Amino acid sequence: MTPELTEAGYLQTRSKLADLLERRTRIAARAGLSPAHRVEVLRSYDRMVRQYRREIKLYEATHASAPEAAEKLPPVITVRVPAIKDLRAASSQRSAVHLSSGGTT
Repeated sequence: MTPELTEAGYLQTRSKLADLLERRTRIAARAGLSPAHRVEVLRSYDRMVRQYRREIKLYEATHASAPEAAEKLPPVITVRVPAIKDLRAASSQRSAVHLSSGGTT
């Protein structure tokens, strides 16, 4: 696991990511590379891009202010789950209605 970035490291990583993406675009467009070599280089660059993005995302998540962090969180969905006693009461009410209408349980 990599250590958490400092502010200087964060800025440097963003710069390295931009350079790497530019180099990756140039490599993908080069005609002088063998297909196997191109695939291997692009795979390596993609791994590095994922690592840089992971480090940047971690830094941004840990250094965001509370309102900014709250905006990035998905909305909370509240679902009311009835208590067991409520379920039993509803069940007994249905049974009472069923029995009073002449049905059997």
